Amino acid sequence: MSDCLSLDCLPTGMLRNNREPDQAFAPGEDLFRWFAEYPLTPIEIKSTNQSLNRSKHGCQPEWVLLPCNKDKGYGVFKVKDIPPFLMSRGGVRYDFRVEHDPKDYNYCHSEIRVYKGQKKIDKIKGNNDLKTAFRMQICESTQVLKLPDK
Repeated sequence: MSDCLSLDCLPTGMLRNNREPDQAFAPGEDLFRWFAEYPLTPIEIKSTNQSLNRSKHGCQPEWVLLPCNKDKGYGVFKVKDIPPFLMSRGGVRYDFRVEHDPKDYNYCHSEIRVYKGQKKIDKIKGNNDLKTAFRMQICESTQVLKLPDK
């Protein structure tokens, strides 16, 4: 964990407290992410391993700013806004999945992960059109809840 805050300063509902991961995501479940720049642009969206918080289990939108991002803005979008897959120009299929990845200091932590076939990949090489399409979809779906501090 970062040195920004001790666990004692975080909301108790944010702490993992030995809770197991929960991979059941409803299409309408809210996902929260922080951002540093406004207006929100696709460049702020990562195409692989995009970190976010989920709303299930009582997680609050502003928790995405804890422990170290208090000056950032945040927004919300839905699980259903993540494209299930995109095809590259070369006909390669990339699957996008939101996966719960709880941390001791953030039970809500999840990531959008990318799979090529059955293999999780950490980077989409080339395929700039595909990455842009994914980023645009998330960017256009995000409703801003708080602007970053100037």
